Amino acid sequence: MLKRVLLTTISLMFLSCATTKTLTPYQQSQYEKIKYQSTTVSVPNDKFQEAWGRAQSFLARYSSMKMQTVTDYVLDTYNPLKNSRGTTNMFVAYGYSVSRMPSVGGTNLISIKCVSNNMFADEYTKRNAQILAHYIETGELIDDSLIEY
Repeated sequence: MLKRVLLTTISLMFLSCATTKTLTPYQQSQYEKIKYQSTTVSVPNDKFQEAWGRAQSFLARYSSMKMQTVTDYVLDTYNPLKNSRGTTNMFVAYGYSVSRMPSVGGTNLISIKCVSNNMFADEYTKRNAQILAHYIETGELIDDSLIEY
């Protein structure tokens, strides 16, 4: 009997982690702006410093992890930690990698990747990367209640 109760409780915990949050109409309208946002954006050379600064400020404010590398070509946070047994910690943490590749035609390609220590957080890591890409590209930070951190 105890095993059945324990298994039921654990199953419900996993299901609750896997469900998505319901968005308010305002949040939904904000989400529509980034729904199809690519996580690789092109920024003209004359706008690059401003865009790179936005990326740095976003990571400083919204990443669960501290900055590890800050150069003119790479912004990396530490990866979210796992415990010694290889299972994830109880809290969900998000880390980022932002890289710049100068391209022809006076533009820079900026690629964004978000990672998590929770295997059920794929939807949120993708959305976080899309929000950051939108912010880098346009300068518009959408409703931060959509950002998981």
